[in-house]
Amino acid sequence: MGKNLRLLFASLGISLLFASCTDDDLGPCANVMPACACGQFLLVDRWGSPLIGEDKMFHSDSIKMMNEPEKWNLRIEDSVVFFNYGLLTSNKEYYLYLSSSVQDTIQVSISSTPGECFTVKNISEFNYSGARTTIDGSKIVVIKI
Repeated sequence: MGKNLRLLFASLGISLLFASCTDDDLGPCANVMPACACGQFLLVDRWGSPLIGEDKMFHSDSIKMMNEPEKWNLRIEDSVVFFNYGLLTSNKEYYLYLSSSVQDTIQVSISSTPGECFTVKNISEFNYSGARTTIDGSKIVVIKI
């Protein structure tokens, strides 16, 4: 069989495969997007004043979170750090660079429960360089002394 004829049959087979699949075949989850496993934390001093932001101890532009080769772009608004914990590996140590000379460690325990369409992830524990933390859903307050 010629090369062009084999390519034609392969193309037709793939086209039929995709044409035969409709959203109805995928069930009730066909048009549902998974929720972002997004969390947020606020880094404060012992008096409750935010430490991140303009005119604060740590400027937003210098903050990075990584564990080589993984690196995340954090979003920081009004001193609150937003991050996608769905990208993190549970109980793995990550490094938060607050400046060129200050590095803290973060370890997140993530629980997973089956949902109707997707697995739902939640933060069950958040350890930040031994600092006191409080968790309220996906909102975390870290008291850095």
